[in-house]
Amino acid sequence: MTGKRRYYWLLIILGLAWEQKTRTAQEINDLYQASIPVTGQGEEERTTAFRSALADVISRVSSRKIQLPSISAEELAVRYHYEPATNGLYFIVNFEPEAINRLVGKHEAIVWGKRRPSTLVWLTLQEQDGSNWIAGNNGPSPYQVPLQEQAQRRGVPLVWPIMDFLKNAELPLPGNNKKLIATLRDESRDYPVDAIWIGSLTSRPQKPSGSTTTAEGSKIWTVHWTLLRVNTEEQWNTSGAEPATALMAGVDKLAERLTIKIPSATGAALVQHPLVRVVVTEVVSLEYYAQLRVLIENLPEVLRIWPSHLDPEGRLTFAVEPKENSAVLATALSRTGVLFIDEPESSTDRPTREDSTLYYRKIKND
Repeated sequence: MTGKRRYYWLLIILGLAWEQKTRTAQEINDLYQASIPVTGQGEEERTTAFRSALADVISRVSSRKIQLPSISAEELAVRYHYEPATNGLYFIVNFEPEAINRLVGKHEAIVWGKRRPSTLVWLTLQEQDGSNWIAGNNGPSPYQVPLQEQAQRRGVPLVWPIMDFLKNAELPLPGNNKKLIATLRDESRDYPVDAIWIGSLTSRPQKPSGSTTTAEGSKIWTVHWTLLRVNTEEQWNTSGAEPATALMAGVDKLAERLTIKIPSATGAALVQHPLVRVVVTEVVSLEYYAQLRVLIENLPEVLRIWPSHLDPEGRLTFAVEPKENSAVLATALSRTGVLFIDEPESSTDRPTREDSTLYYRKIKND
C-alpha cells in the first residue's frame, strides 16, 4: 500500500470513529407505534399484545412510569397488522397520539415530545481486584445491554464513549466520586451532546432480613448516578438484587429528569451555539489533517471542533462550535491564509450547500 493510500485509510477510519461524536438532540420517530412478538393471531393473544404495545408506547411518551390504565387498549389504536420476520411473527400497532397524550396527562405526567436530548453515558464498575471497568463502544457487556434496552424502551438516545480515544488510562476509583466526575467531565469535552450521565456500579453482600449472617452469593447492587447539564448537577441512587434491576431503574429516573428542562432547538445543552460544518477538500495526509485541526481549534473565534467525516476524495468535514456565528467563523477561516473559499463551477462537484456549511480548499504552496 502506498503512503498516500495508507493516509487515506487512516483518515477514513478516524472519520468513521469520530462521526459518532457529532450528535446533538435527536428526534425519535414512531413514538406511538409498538412492535410486539407473538406466536399466533388468536383473539386472546391479540388482546395481550395490545396491552403490551400500549405499555411500551406510554413508557416512551410519558416523562415517568405510570400504571397502565384499566381500559381497552384496542380502543386507542388506529390500525394494526401482523408482520412476519426471520425470528418470528410481530404484532404492529399504531395508537392515536392525542388519545395517548390525554391519558398521560390524566396521570399528571409530562408528555415527552419526539425531540429528545442525546446523553453520553459513562458506566463504571470497580472489580474485586480494585481495577476499574468502563463500558463503551467496544462491544456490549452484561451490564451495558439491560441499560441500553431500557433506554430504547423509554426513548432515551444514549451515546457510548469511543474507548480508543479515552485519554486517561487509569480512572479514579468509583468511591472517589468528585474526582471521577471531574475526570469524566474532562473526557466528555469531545462529545457534542446534551447531557453527561455517569453511573458507578458497585455490589456488596446482602444479609437476609433479621439475620446477622450473609447468605452465600447473595448481593445487593447499587448504582450511584450523576447527571451533568449546563450549570446543573443531579445525583441519585438505584438498587436491586440484580445489576439489571438497578440499571433499568436508573434509566427511568433519567427519563424523568431529562423532561424537566428540555434543550431548545437552537443547540444542544452542552453546545452553547449551533454547530457549523466546515468542509475542506484535498486533505491528502494525516499530517495535514492534524495541522488543520490545530489551526482551526486555536482560532479565537472557535470554542470546540470535532472531525466528523472524510470521503474517499479527500473531502474532510469538521463540526465546529463557533463563539458567535457562521459568518464570523468564515471570516476567521479566510484570515488564516491557509484556506480559501471553495467555489467550484459545477454544483455537482460538492454536496448541496447549506447555510450551516462552509466550504474551503487548501491553498497550494508554490
